[in-house]
Amino acid sequence: MQTRKITNLLLSAALCLSAAHAQALAKQSPAAKAATGAKAQASAPLTVSEDAATSKSVKQGDEATVAVKTEPGAKGTIEVKLKSGASSNKALVAQKAGADGAIKWTWTVAKNTAPGPINWTVNVKSKNSKAQVQGTIQVEAAAPAKSETKPAAKSGKKSK
Repeated sequence: MQTRKITNLLLSAALCLSAAHAQALAKQSPAAKAATGAKAQASAPLTVSEDAATSKSVKQGDEATVAVKTEPGAKGTIEVKLKSGASSNKALVAQKAGADGAIKWTWTVAKNTAPGPINWTVNVKSKNSKAQVQGTIQVEAAAPAKSETKPAAKSGKKSK
């Protein structure tokens, strides 16, 4: 009889502890839940930022670069708008960010691109998140080609 009372007492104590533990888990912060293996909250929103390697100005005929940092594995697209309209340069294709989160586009600015601003927009997407960053690259006129003119030929007459 005494053994049965002890067993019942132990079972009651175990049930009380389980109920108290469940209540404590429900009141935990998201960080505490994650640490204890409970369901974690949604991750931080996707971000994208311009990298220092992005060109600020280029001359006609030179290479321009747009570089961004985002979440590793995010997919990025770029749109480049010239005065004449959207660029169709084949180097401006969708890319996936590497393990470091970097994406970089480099292309040659056509020699006939009008001087002035090139506006660019990069859109990145990862799972259900999207982010965007915009910037401008200034196109400067290329130096005019030097013409190779020869000095006028001297006449063979002597002046007096």
